[in-house]
Amino acid sequence: MIILSIDTSCDDTSAAVTDDAHVLSNVISSQVRYHKKYGGVVPFLAQRLHRERIRSVIQLALSRSRVSWNEIEAVAVTYGPGLAPALEVGIATTKELARERQLPVYAVNHMAGHIASCFAVLGTRPRDIRLPALALLVSGGHTELVLVKDEFRLEVLGETLDDALGEAYDKLAKMLNLGYPGGPVVATLAERGNSTLYNLPVPMQKSGDLNFSYSGLKNAVRLLINNLKELSGTPILNQQQIQDICAGFERVAHQSVVEKVEMAARLHPEIKSLLMAGGVAANTALRARLRRVSRQYGLAFYTPSNQKLCTDNAAMIGVAAYLGRVAGQSPVALETLDRMPGLHL
Repeated sequence: MIILSIDTSCDDTSAAVTDDAHVLSNVISSQVRYHKKYGGVVPFLAQRLHRERIRSVIQLALSRSRVSWNEIEAVAVTYGPGLAPALEVGIATTKELARERQLPVYAVNHMAGHIASCFAVLGTRPRDIRLPALALLVSGGHTELVLVKDEFRLEVLGETLDDALGEAYDKLAKMLNLGYPGGPVVATLAERGNSTLYNLPVPMQKSGDLNFSYSGLKNAVRLLINNLKELSGTPILNQQQIQDICAGFERVAHQSVVEKVEMAARLHPEIKSLLMAGGVAANTALRARLRRVSRQYGLAFYTPSNQKLCTDNAAMIGVAAYLGRVAGQSPVALETLDRMPGLHL
């Protein structure tokens, strides 16, 4: 099934064309340079930029896929979670296209899309992921552990109680005046630091469940930064201190993820694969640690085929729509399709 998919959940305007799980094109128009000066995404600025770009992004996705409008069999769109003003643009455009072209519409949960990104095929080599699988979703807004059952049926095992891991990265970068987005910068600086110099707490280490929380770690880092500034008598940290803080933060943040994944693997011995998806899935240090965990538990390990499939993108939405259709999901009635910014899996 050839699907045109649209994602405007946050600050990336994206459209893609997929044929079943095969990605024929995946166009992403980033807004980062517009939001950077504000230190984060401004919802109504994102909405305006989505409106300005969405039609041209769709045309470019069609052009790159070498698929004509007559060959498109359905449209898929993210309806949540995300920023309400941003989601509105993708949904409104989808409704217009569906009516113009008389096409069925599949409404896709953005987080299901991230899981589906592990199933996306680039080129001709299929990804034969054995189910059931354990999926770790790590992004700016979500940190979740999800059981992926046969026919892409999803069960949430644990989720963040406050800050997500990606959000914690961004907040640390803001505290250290490293700019936005913070994840890649913090990860790079962490490689050069001493990860054991500062005694930071491992989040939720003794909770006994599969949930996540990064607000306590964020506060611990803030106190550490303030103490270092007070001891030095200067409001500015030196480069080595910044690198050591980033390394210490990343060590304990990743340790919390690893411990939860190991607990889930012990609780669910039936799983055959470990999936890692979301923006933070591009972090090479976390990938390496989870690859070791997968070997320890005899699991196949999968992440998206390239970095464009880790961040928000429309190709994963098209693949999720295909997987959902195979599992029996029906198209949505246009009059009932609406944004759901707080949507859960």
